[in-house]
Amino acid sequence: MDDLKTYIADNQQRFLDELFELIRIPSISSESKHRPDMYRAAEQWKKILLDGGADKAVVMETAGNPVTYGEKVLDASYPTVLVYGHMDVMPVDPLNLWDTDF
Repeated sequence: MDDLKTYIADNQQRFLDELFELIRIPSISSESKHRPDMYRAAEQWKKILLDGGADKAVVMETAGNPVTYGEKVLDASYPTVLVYGHMDVMPVDPLNLWDTDF
């Protein structure tokens, strides 16, 4: 457990930088004008996965928006673990419900 805590502490700034870089992308999937941003977000996830040690990461086309798939195989006999996350965000409207401009 100490190794994990040390790893997190040693990489905290990188983790924050990756997060902030992602959330700066206006990947609003419900607005067609942001379709290019969905690809930017997918490519950013691909970069994060590869930089994080994934053996493989690809951006894949779908009938809708792109998805990013990555894998890391330590040993084929180990159980498979799936991690799923959204890379799209909610539209900003209605603006009057926001507490800040950020």
